[in-house]
Amino acid sequence: MVSYKKLWVLLAERELEGKYLKDVVNLDQQIYTKLRRNQYVSLKTLERIAISLKVQIGDLVEVITTDENEKETT
Repeated sequence: MVSYKKLWVLLAERELEGKYLKDVVNLDQQIYTKLRRNQYVSLKTLERIAISLKVQIGDLVEVITTDENEKETT
């Protein structure tokens, strides 16, 4: 499972809104919704956001380990 909480915190700290992702990074509504719902997006999308914000991808996303995730990998 992934969490984009770090992204939303970073945007808030910089006093930016989700509209920044749509306008400056040029994300479409579908990708924006996936980010809001903590669903998977492409590495290319995360790269575009990271470059725009001048951060590393790890500053945007966190992988959450759960029992269910561990079962899938074994």
